[in-house]
Amino acid sequence: MKILRVIDLETCGLKPPAGICEVATVDVVISDDGIVSRGETWATLINPGEPIPPEASAIHGIVDDMVMDAPPFDLEIVKQIIRGDPAYLVAHNSKFDRQWFDPPSVRWLDTYKIALWLWPSCPSHSNQCLRYWLKLKFADDVGPVHRATADTVVTAAVLRRAFTAGATIEQMVEVSSQPALLPRFRFGKNKNVPIEKIDAGYLDWILSQKNMDEDARHTAFAEIQRRRNLSNLANKKMSEI
Repeated sequence: MKILRVIDLETCGLKPPAGICEVATVDVVISDDGIVSRGETWATLINPGEPIPPEASAIHGIVDDMVMDAPPFDLEIVKQIIRGDPAYLVAHNSKFDRQWFDPPSVRWLDTYKIALWLWPSCPSHSNQCLRYWLKLKFADDVGPVHRATADTVVTAAVLRRAFTAGATIEQMVEVSSQPALLPRFRFGKNKNVPIEKIDAGYLDWILSQKNMDEDARHTAFAEIQRRRNLSNLANKKMSEI
């Protein structure tokens, strides 16, 4: 049996030292005969040790009064997250959560990158858009959007659907270990244009920008390589005629 533990953190800001104000986990269990099912859930509010900014509360709905008597994010919380030694931790856009929690002995799966790989035509690869685009169904109310429990339950369902779609753990590990391969850029003059339709000069420009987002650079490089491979294949066929 393998345990893939989905984790979600709600925080006081977009990066440390902003504190954590909620954490939740949901297990996806793979039995010895390959059956994938949802397992144990766990969640707790966290006292971040600082006031929660109103702009953060506007996203997740957590306010200072709710966390006043909650525990801090300490070793006991860490032990609870990695209880039972899960084979993988899983997060939707793990780059965000790993800013606060990234134990060296644990491997990660990233459902955001996995979803980009499996379902590039989805209009957005946010957790909630995938929920409705994939028509995920839940036996019970998952709770308020952008609370840790709701986000982990949806992420767990996305992961289970990835298995249903035929993805293996080995493939998902490989996809998760690389920058995201984007179906379209979300910025600039080619915003929302399919990558395969973007002029090569623009892709070269993306690669020339040292401060460019790593996902955009990775995507531009992969598309240039794809076009070169197609060109080489076409030239080889022409030479054989």
